[in-house]
Amino acid sequence: MKTSDSEVSALAKTSASEVSALANYRYSGPTSGVTLQEGEVVREVMLHAGAEVELPVEHEYTKTLLALQYLTPVDDKGKQAKPPARSGADETLQTKGA
Repeated sequence: MKTSDSEVSALAKTSASEVSALANYRYSGPTSGVTLQEGEVVREVMLHAGAEVELPVEHEYTKTLLALQYLTPVDDKGKQAKPPARSGADETLQTKGA
């Protein structure tokens, strides 16, 4: 069975649309590995403390690692993005303890 050029083009577009946007993060959790599946696309990722990793932004596993605070977003130049603003409670504890 021969595949036509239009069918190949349609398959390529489908595969490209199944892949979500990727972002760079600095990982700070325990060493581990994970297989992420996005539609037909399978991605193997090794996670090491202090290493920069590229993960799909909208993937459930990425969201879980962010919630666990194992990931810190990194900008295009490899610098860590600003951490989220802290609550005033931390500052109050530091000034009262001094």
